[in-house]
Amino acid sequence: MVNKLKSAGITIIGTIVVAFVFSLFKFDGIQLSGIERYAEKVSVEEARQLGFTLMGDKQYAQARAFFEPAAMQGDVPSQITLATLYYYDTTVNDHFKLSYQWFSKNSDHPLAQYYLSLMYHLGDYVTKNAQLAQYWQQKAAHQSLPVAQHNQAVMYLNNGQYAEAYVWASYARKNGFSRASAVVKQAAENMTPQEKARAQMKYDGNKAKHIWQGESDNSFSALLEGAF
Repeated sequence: MVNKLKSAGITIIGTIVVAFVFSLFKFDGIQLSGIERYAEKVSVEEARQLGFTLMGDKQYAQARAFFEPAAMQGDVPSQITLATLYYYDTTVNDHFKLSYQWFSKNSDHPLAQYYLSLMYHLGDYVTKNAQLAQYWQQKAAHQSLPVAQHNQAVMYLNNGQYAEAYVWASYARKNGFSRASAVVKQAAENMTPQEKARAQMKYDGNKAKHIWQGESDNSFSALLEGAF
């Protein structure tokens, strides 16, 4: 998953900085500590941009070196991205613990809520807890995170609540989560024409409240696109 992560719309100035840093650190023999020292000197915005660029180049340890100081200064996109990197990087000791700590710090953020749900569902660092997994999933879905909307639809589908599955999968599909189309179709096949019409009416009346707005944040959109 993290292998697909992309850089996040770098400005002209950011591009110049990236080129300079790469000229310093992409050669063999350069130690990570050198990058860490440089990461502490750049602005939060530059650190975040360089982090996404290094992720695009699959240099995840170096990317963390830039996200960490930005995260420590309170930059939410850097904190969320750092948590996501830790979640998947099994080479880091206590990576699930570090991921959980950063996601918990941003528990009002929909992507953090999604991963907290996943961790409680799978028992990653925390004890498995179906109720907490569902709690965090619902919060993320109600903040219109497309993958959470899809998972909410799947839950309803598995419980035989086909009208709810149809509505939530339709939200996710509207927000560009392509896998939701199969859930919409499967739910529709298990409803009468009258039930489907009522579900469609419910979707039409509420879809404006469930539109994903994350596209306004370029860095977060790049992370989301790579993640799902």
